[in-house]
Amino acid sequence: MQHSMASPKKADARVATNPRPRPGVGASGRGGDPDPRALVRALSREVARLPALEAELAAAEQTIQDHRRRSDQEGKRSAGAQASLTIVVETLQAITAISHGKRVDRRLAKAQKLAARALKRVENSQAPVDR
Repeated sequence: MQHSMASPKKADARVATNPRPRPGVGASGRGGDPDPRALVRALSREVARLPALEAELAAAEQTIQDHRRRSDQEGKRSAGAQASLTIVVETLQAITAISHGKRVDRRLAKAQKLAARALKRVENSQAPVDR
């Protein structure tokens, strides 16, 4: 079985003539120790980014607080609107339930007709929520 590897002399020559140092090899030439100057530069870059990152964090926290506040306000408004809707529905049901004698007052008949339409709208708008 033949190997298609280059001869050991050629491989040694390629490594020896490579002008670029390997990653992780420091100025001292030892394999495991990184270059302390590179570490200081990297640390300096990261420390320089801290104020910008802190500003972004503060802005994000402010945005979160604003969204929470807005959500709470909308929840309160929604609860108030739901209570009002309940009162309106009860009133409309009371209007439609009014019984009258032989003669129907035109205003009452019109109010009952409008109440029936409004109740239908409420039922139709709440139908998807119940599902």
